[in-house]
Amino acid sequence: MSRRRRQLDDLAADFPGASVDGVASGDVGSHSESGAAANLFVLLLLTVINVFTAIAVVNTLSMMTAGRRGKFALLRPAGATSAQVLRMPAWEAVLTCVIALLPAALVCAAVLVPLSIAVTGSAVPALAGGPLAAPAAGAPLVAVATTTVVGRSAMRSAAATPGGLARAVS
Repeated sequence: MSRRRRQLDDLAADFPGASVDGVASGDVGSHSESGAAANLFVLLLLTVINVFTAIAVVNTLSMMTAGRRGKFALLRPAGATSAQVLRMPAWEAVLTCVIALLPAALVCAAVLVPLSIAVTGSAVPALAGGPLAAPAAGAPLVAVATTTVVGRSAMRSAAATPGGLARAVS
């Protein structure tokens, strides 16, 4: 019996239910491959969830911004430039994203901290920063892009021209 195998057997004796089968025979590669596959699956699952969430956000912001044609029509004759009108919903979207990220972080912490304490004994969750930071950084970008593109389209429509709202209603 090799020295490494004896050390592993001694370590496994301290932890009931632990197994070292396959470790001494060189079967370690399959364990790391299954771990890599699990990590890839989790990353894929997070990506799909984030894409569907982004679609919902874009849809909601598009309908909300397009529904403000009348407000855009009132701002233009009052002296607001197109850039000023478009900056207003863009800043509102950024502010909404920043405010929404705080409760989201609190909800995630409420779930992940107890789980981390139960699994690892540490209150700090062992998570990769990239998959968590990407949605937080991407949300304001998606929101600003959506409100800007839809806002430009809404200002070009008939309801966003002076008198156009009255013509569209009658």
